[in-house]
Amino acid sequence: MIDDYAASFYGQIRAVLSSAVKRDLGEVGVWTIAKFLEDCREEFGHDKKLIVIVEPEQFGLREDDSPYLKHHQVEAGLALFRDTIESGRLRFGKQ
Repeated sequence: MIDDYAASFYGQIRAVLSSAVKRDLGEVGVWTIAKFLEDCREEFGHDKKLIVIVEPEQFGLREDDSPYLKHHQVEAGLALFRDTIESGRLRFGKQ
């Protein structure tokens, strides 16, 4: 069930960010969602079995003052998403 929610949230986040970009509010949308996720990590923790934290400041921007995320963060998320799809854990509403 959790994997289904994660997949759904991905779609919703993409739609929200797409809409924000069209309104010239892309950075605000990204910051708002990033802040929400950080608050969730502080409240609920972070399952290191899913995404291993290799550095204290893993979740953030690159140090070259660019607006891009750290490579490991993106690669870890993509690997987890691929693993979820390939494992067949997505139930797509199956009971």
